[in-house]
Amino acid sequence: MSSTKENVSDEVSKGQQARNALRQSLRSQRLVLNAPTLHADNPLLPDTADDDSNKLAKQYQGTILKVEVPQFVLEVDPGRAGLVWLNWDNVRQHPSQFAFTTPINPAVFPLQLTLPVDATLGAGRHSLTFTANVQGNGTISEPLPIYIDQLAPNSGQAGAVVTLPEEVESDGITKEYLDANGFVLVTVPAYRESKIGDVVELYFGRSNEGAARVGTQTRADTSTPVTFELTPGLIGDQEGPKFLFYKLTDRVGNVGPDSNYKPIRVVLTPAPANLKPLTVPLALPSPGDDLIDIEDARTGVQAQIEAYTNSLPGDRIVVTWDGQEVSGDVAATGPTFVTIPYTVLLNGDPGEKTVDVTYRIERGDLNYPEPTTVQVNVDLRLPGPTDPENPGPVNDALELVTVLGAVSATPNKLTTEDAGEDATASVLIYDYYKPGDVVQLYWAGTAVPDSGDPAVPGGIYVVTGSEDAEFQIEFSIPWAVIEAAGNSDAIPVHYSIAHPSVNDAVVLSGNQPVEVAVMTVTLPAITFLHLDPDFGLLNCGSLRRHATLEWVAELSVDGGEPKLAGQLLTFDFVGTAGAGGQDATFKFTFTPTPEQANNGFVVYLPYDPPLITLRDGTGSISYTASIDGIPASSANTDVDVWMGRAGAGAPTCELTLGSARP
Repeated sequence: MSSTKENVSDEVSKGQQARNALRQSLRSQRLVLNAPTLHADNPLLPDTADDDSNKLAKQYQGTILKVEVPQFVLEVDPGRAGLVWLNWDNVRQHPSQFAFTTPINPAVFPLQLTLPVDATLGAGRHSLTFTANVQGNGTISEPLPIYIDQLAPNSGQAGAVVTLPEEVESDGITKEYLDANGFVLVTVPAYRESKIGDVVELYFGRSNEGAARVGTQTRADTSTPVTFELTPGLIGDQEGPKFLFYKLTDRVGNVGPDSNYKPIRVVLTPAPANLKPLTVPLALPSPGDDLIDIEDARTGVQAQIEAYTNSLPGDRIVVTWDGQEVSGDVAATGPTFVTIPYTVLLNGDPGEKTVDVTYRIERGDLNYPEPTTVQVNVDLRLPGPTDPENPGPVNDALELVTVLGAVSATPNKLTTEDAGEDATASVLIYDYYKPGDVVQLYWAGTAVPDSGDPAVPGGIYVVTGSEDAEFQIEFSIPWAVIEAAGNSDAIPVHYSIAHPSVNDAVVLSGNQPVEVAVMTVTLPAITFLHLDPDFGLLNCGSLRRHATLEWVAELSVDGGEPKLAGQLLTFDFVGTAGAGGQDATFKFTFTPTPEQANNGFVVYLPYDPPLITLRDGTGSISYTASIDGIPASSANTDVDVWMGRAGAGAPTCELTLGSARP
């Protein structure tokens, strides 16, 4: 019997175990938790064939994400407390969670929880799950993989420059090309990590800040090249240097940097045409001498460029002379003349040489060269030292002469002591002198004549070549030359240097100003007018009415000295009193016109003062002027003065209208 009971017990136990296993299996199936999903307000991107799945758009990265938890069933006794929360990479996310008490009402599903900002800041593949927890016992859902992509196309690097048609690459965007083709095809080169959904934007302009967007393309595949048509409307009407560049943005929204810039010239106007070889008028065989010499340099050497077809305002001509560039604006009409500076002509070499001369037209950053090279003969040799900045004729490197009178001992000043005598001049010999140099002295612009004897100083000295560096060149200035030039506060004295056997070049020293006062100057005389016919003196009847000075004595100054014209003459009257008067002095000025200087003029000495002050005595008057820069004085004119009348109290002139004797 016992054996049978034991077998029955075993059978029951096994049956119960099977029922329990089935019940547990059913519970496990009910507790399988499906993965959470993202809310429609912040969805994952649709998958593409060539990219990772479940990518989160850039705009949602680093933001609070709405997450939906799908419905699940818990077979537990009623009244049990529970929580639902999110996990990011298996880390519980706080504080968003859902609290419940069993049984869960199906109407609450899908549950909405939020994923915090910092969860989606890091790049890479991540896992989003949720946990359903009942009184501390939790179950984790299936995961939702999410890919945080933060790398822009081309590994985030600037893309290579766009490519253009060969003709545009070489010549730029020209009116001729646009007329023939209608647009410029711009090709974006292949780049790394290209994907379906990449957005390519092409820009055109002078700089990235002001560039205009040419177009936008979203790539449907990665095998078709990305091209854009740059049309005349997009190019506009502004010429000059421009740039083409593009931006790459992937479907996530990662924006790469500007690509490398493609410089391109825009030329919408017809190019200069019919350029002709330049000419250098002063170097032409006729009427010139087929040579640019120092006199040409002093005159001003110019390159002449004839008018050409398609000239525009703002065009410039750049002449290349002996490797150096000189530019000028193109003339509105007729030929353009570009002046070549002396420093360019010299170019460090004053000797005989043949230089190449060409030119080009510049328009903006474009150059249009005229291919012909013109050769010009140049000879800028000078006697003496060469001034690299100035062709002369005055060479400031030359010493000035020193002039001495025959009697006086003051350098560069001749006085009346030297009248009638020859003067001398001397100067230290200049650098780079050579045999055959001819040094000519000039006095007031007139060549001083040669003595006719090489051993006797005159106005010319011919260098022998045996002189040492301290040699003084001596000159003699004949009295006739000095006399002809007359007096002056600064007679200019200089010398020239020539070397006839080399070329026709002549240089001049600076002027040495020499004060010359060797001629006696006599100024026109002064005469008192209206003296008393009986007594020959200046009295009350000599006075005349003046519009502004009231009563005056009139004095006449003779004509005949035109150099007085325009000068401010100063007149000095000195009166010496007799009995009953006082000494008196008086100064006044007058500026004669050219007519007055030639024909004479009248000046006025007031009655009050000085004549009324003097009353009874003698007076003397003179005036001063400058003749040829030298101060000169007139002779004194004396006069007896009587401004008294007979009667008690020693009265003076009774001056009323008509009272003075005519």
